[in-house]
Amino acid sequence: MPPQCSETTLAQFWDSSLAHDQDEVLDTKSLEAKFSTISEIWFSSADDATKADGRFILISSFGNTAGFGHTDALRIRPKTLENLLEVSQLSTYAKRMLESRSLHSSRHLHYDSEGKPDGLTILVRCPPSLKTIVLAMRLRFADRACVCLLFADDASVLHTLRNTCIQQRSLLSRNPLLILTIVYEERKEHYHHWRMNLISRVREAETASGMIPATWAVNFSSERLSKLRDLDEPNLLNHMYAAHAKLYITKESAQWAIRYGELCLELVKLVERYRKERGHPAFFTTPQRTDFEESVQFTMGRWEQSLDLIDHMVQRLQAQINVVHSLITQRDSKVSRQIAEDSKSIALLAAQDSRTMKTIAIVTLLFLPATLTTGIWSASIFQLPETVSWKVFVSTTIGATLVSFAIWFITDRRPLNPPTNPVDEWSKRQPTSPKFYRSVQNSFVSRW
Repeated sequence: MPPQCSETTLAQFWDSSLAHDQDEVLDTKSLEAKFSTISEIWFSSADDATKADGRFILISSFGNTAGFGHTDALRIRPKTLENLLEVSQLSTYAKRMLESRSLHSSRHLHYDSEGKPDGLTILVRCPPSLKTIVLAMRLRFADRACVCLLFADDASVLHTLRNTCIQQRSLLSRNPLLILTIVYEERKEHYHHWRMNLISRVREAETASGMIPATWAVNFSSERLSKLRDLDEPNLLNHMYAAHAKLYITKESAQWAIRYGELCLELVKLVERYRKERGHPAFFTTPQRTDFEESVQFTMGRWEQSLDLIDHMVQRLQAQINVVHSLITQRDSKVSRQIAEDSKSIALLAAQDSRTMKTIAIVTLLFLPATLTTGIWSASIFQLPETVSWKVFVSTTIGATLVSFAIWFITDRRPLNPPTNPVDEWSKRQPTSPKFYRSVQNSFVSRW
């Protein structure tokens, strides 16, 4: 995917060899007019380059070449950016790095006509969690001449980095590698605020779960605390899972920063070795080199400590997630137990209703035959003497009542047939004899 660029150019150009202010914002035409200044560096002769003072050129612009939308696109036109990479004589890997969204840090050597290393391209893309910064610089060993492209998706970060470079004009002219430490220090401060915010989120989760000493608890609004503690809503778990994901992103950023520091230390040794092979003086004096390496190593040490802290916070947060899951499980168990108790009460009431209905049915069976017999006798269907009529009536009523109770007793004691499974019924009807299977096998063989 090509670099994401806007249709208009808004960039700034700064040359360390010029004493006046260079704060103007350049459009496409103005930026392309600066290409000749960049070309002067690379087309100067080797002898002149060796004697010339170091020259540092910085081209900065706001935006992200791997942005997800027009608002994040780099404020340089695509064709202008392509020409800028070419005139800066950056490695072909620079364009690949600009097209990628992945974090990156690498160096690539350039060779002269004799096959000897004469320069270096350094490519850096900071992780998105640290506010994306893209750095592509071309350095020549002979005269320390350097062209640096600096892009950032945060205008304030870009402004801070550019002003720091201007303030350290003389140091960058003597040692362009210092811009790597400028970016390193700026990212360290941003990362510190990011990390402290994550620690606060973890402590909020621990406070909401109640599994933390009172002295460690975080003070925040009672409304927010009650909202997080409401287990009927997934607020606390969402809060924890979001912090958990950010912790892993932060860990990835810290690992990248350590590799970046190792790259800075490697570049110092690499540049000094090739300058020595060409008979040029060292980039650094001994105190300067010691200060540079100790500064990078100190920052690397803080990143390494951050890794240990992140692992510790991940374990603490995972423990809190387990606690919340346990609390939810306990809550669900209590609810299930209450439902079971309610179901038992309902079953008892249903059993009581069943006994009542059974009593009503028995009373009905007791009096229904007598009622039927009384209705028939009152209709005067049978003309019997009075001395015989009542005896027949009583005998008929008793007999009908006994018959009704006998029928009820027989039907009530008969076991109910369980519902049949259609699959089982079908399987029972299938032939299972060896003769059947042999016939199926012979039919199959005959077809093939």
